[in-house]
Amino acid sequence: MPELKYNETIAKLWEQTDNELERERLPDQENWKNADRQRGLPMDSNDLIRRVRVLNPLLWAEDSRNCPGHAGFYFTDNGQRAFSGAHFKKGIVFEFSRIYVDAADRPVAVEYGWREVLHRLLKKKLIKWKQMVKVFPIYNSVRSEPFERQTQQLKEQT
Repeated sequence: MPELKYNETIAKLWEQTDNELERERLPDQENWKNADRQRGLPMDSNDLIRRVRVLNPLLWAEDSRNCPGHAGFYFTDNGQRAFSGAHFKKGIVFEFSRIYVDAADRPVAVEYGWREVLHRLLKKKLIKWKQMVKVFPIYNSVRSEPFERQTQQLKEQT
């Protein structure tokens, strides 16, 4: 009998821990982790850079010093090099961002998709919506609803 009580205690502790960790998890986290779902229309990072530079030739991409295998877009602001906040993994860039989790299923890293890269450039007013839709395959779907919400005001500004 002591073994049964031990197993029940362990099960209760696991449940309690899982409940406490739940608040650290994202809504719809299972989908964010799903690489197949987040792939969408993948694009090579060189193609992403080329397309963004068509939209704004004053932007350039540099390799990240802090995050090997990643790069980000930069611009000049008052004569100084400035980071746009738009970074991405070199190689194949998924359309939608995805997350990586630890053993407790808590988000520990995010890999931005090309839509989030564009969103960040739009927010900084480094590219314009009307130009962007001519260069990137922007389409409406259930999967693109968050992007649509995030960029609604930005569409109206350009």
